[in-house]
Amino acid sequence: MDEFDKRNPEAEAEKLDKQLDLAASILLKEGEYSLESYSSSPLKETKEENLKKKQKKNRCYECRKKCGLASGFECKCGYLFCSKHRYAEDHNCKYDYRGEGAALLEKNNEVVRGIKLDKI
Repeated sequence: MDEFDKRNPEAEAEKLDKQLDLAASILLKEGEYSLESYSSSPLKETKEENLKKKQKKNRCYECRKKCGLASGFECKCGYLFCSKHRYAEDHNCKYDYRGEGAALLEKNNEVVRGIKLDKI
């Protein structure tokens, strides 16, 4: 790549923009990237990602109350809840307890069939 032209920075900037557009068009043609993956504000994305990383796992998923070692209850849906929201009906749990119970009963119970009797 050529060295930066200190005398004409606008021309150099236009040259770099053309190179970036060319590279983006090549990647779009190959199907590796889509226009939705590009963002107009990369700083907002990094802030949102940082907020997601900062969310601690020791807070109730429903009310965001701090839960200690003994006061936090992990549900089968995968989230942590305080003592107020620990029951499935209190936090509108999406886990299918009924389906799990039916599958467990079906697995553990044998099929009982009566012996055929001869007709007299």
